[in-house]
Amino acid sequence: ARAVVEVQGGDSNHVIQNCFIHSPGNMAYYGYCLRLWGVGGNMFFNNTFISSMAEPAVFIFSPPGRWDVSPSFKNNIVINIGSGPAVGYEWFSNRTPPVYQMSPCVSDHNCYYSRNTSNLIRVSTWYKSTVTAFSGNLSGFRAWQKMNPSAIAPGGVTSYDANSVEMDPGLINMYTPFNIHLKLTSPVLD
Repeated sequence: ARAVVEVQGGDSNHVIQNCFIHSPGNMAYYGYCLRLWGVGGNMFFNNTFISSMAEPAVFIFSPPGRWDVSPSFKNNIVINIGSGPAVGYEWFSNRTPPVYQMSPCVSDHNCYYSRNTSNLIRVSTWYKSTVTAFSGNLSGFRAWQKMNPSAIAPGGVTSYDANSVEMDPGLINMYTPFNIHLKLTSPVLD
């Protein structure tokens, strides 16, 4: 059950903000809430994504080719109550040998939570099959970026999610029936 597949049409930048996007867990494959293509200047701000799948709740996907304007993914709450990670950075290469680079996406100030796994973030590539380059928590992802700067496409920085947090955001109810308001004791309240 794909909830949102964002594709840049090349006509303009789009802003998606203050939305609740849920992907139910009744599909065996591609159960993500969002697949954000790493092209175009599309912006996702202040949204709540909840998935109950084995796949990441949000994919930030880098197709082959050049990137004109970086997309932004900021101030979002991403929750996976299934067995999958909260976010997956994935790049696709159609070259031989494959080119492994994450798009220069701006992703920061997000709250990630995976209820049933310690592998909060997954970085992988697809070239005839999926190969995982990193799987782990937020601090491990930050260290991986510093050790692998060539994995970031030109124009990107090795500080994806530098100010993001890894914690239960404290929603009133992250299960059906959903209530995505934050509790007064939520750690992500400003």
